[in-house]
Amino acid sequence: MEASRMPVVRSEGVVRVQNTLAALEQFDQTGRKRELQQVYFELPESDFNEYLAYSLHTVPRPGVEAAGIKLHAQNHVSVNVLVNFDRIADWAPIIPSLLHLSGKQVIGLNFVFAVQDAAVTFQVAEPAGKEPMMGRALQTLLHLLALHQPERYDTSKPIPLPYGLRRLSTTNGMLVGST
Repeated sequence: MEASRMPVVRSEGVVRVQNTLAALEQFDQTGRKRELQQVYFELPESDFNEYLAYSLHTVPRPGVEAAGIKLHAQNHVSVNVLVNFDRIADWAPIIPSLLHLSGKQVIGLNFVFAVQDAAVTFQVAEPAGKEPMMGRALQTLLHLLALHQPERYDTSKPIPLPYGLRRLSTTNGMLVGST
């Protein structure tokens, strides 16, 4: 799987994700009254990938050129990200140097996430056949990329789920969540 370079269109998949986000935002803005309204969704990875392409085009992310995901059972996710290491070198020169990478490169990450108390944590899975140092370098890369996004996510700590979400999980090819 390569980082997705899908055509940037507002496809049906993008609209489904945007509608889901709108329902979650409405739930959040109306006081998160679970007894009056609950939001439940199942989004196929194809919708999520279309939304990623659309979102990266409409709201560029520092160091990230493109991304594609594969959802597996039990909250395992494979991600391929087209990373601009020259851009990352501007704010974290040690990472491109440590990985011996420059320019734009596709980086594959396998991680597992867990949700507890309406917050999510991530753990990069050790790449098969790779040295433990590579896993730590990839974990650091993920951490630095997240910190340099407008939301300034700190992957070393639980990240609160947005919009009053309480549950988030994956099955093969599907993202499932609820308030």
